[in-house]
Amino acid sequence: MSEFTVDQTTNGDGPPPAPPMAMPILVGAGFITVVSLIPFASLTCCLPSILGGLLATWLYSTKRDGPMEMSKGITIGLLTCLLGGIAAVAVIDLIWVVFDYQIGADSMQGMMMQLGELMGEEVAEQMAEAMEQAAEQALTPATIAMQFASAAFISAIGGLISGSLGAALFK
Repeated sequence: MSEFTVDQTTNGDGPPPAPPMAMPILVGAGFITVVSLIPFASLTCCLPSILGGLLATWLYSTKRDGPMEMSKGITIGLLTCLLGGIAAVAVIDLIWVVFDYQIGADSMQGMMMQLGELMGEEVAEQMAEAMEQAAEQALTPATIAMQFASAAFISAIGGLISGSLGAALFK
């Protein structure tokens, strides 16, 4: 039987059946995806993943009768964060391909130009040229692969942290 389903047939001898994990994972992953679409959210590293994983473990804990095992919390945190991180990359890349728009790129370029101007006119000109070249680059399979790999790595870290914290906090 899958861990994502509930076995409703108990004879009262064993522990109560575990609640399904699918809905808390989907809600937490949706939270991660939506927060990741906010410009500059990526600068917070794995904070959206940690918050989404905590949300999922909390939602799961509210349906349980007893304490949550650490392994269950980590499983929920990891699955939530991986799904949310990969979905966020997919949505961001879809927006880039369909609308030719990179979320937060204009704001980031403006901030970088302000920093470059503080360093001098020559540095600002070099930065402007580099940003122009970067903006002209297309979304390549290598770029997509790097995005998914980095999302999986950051999501794994966020999942471990959020799952462990969630299992410890939401007893």
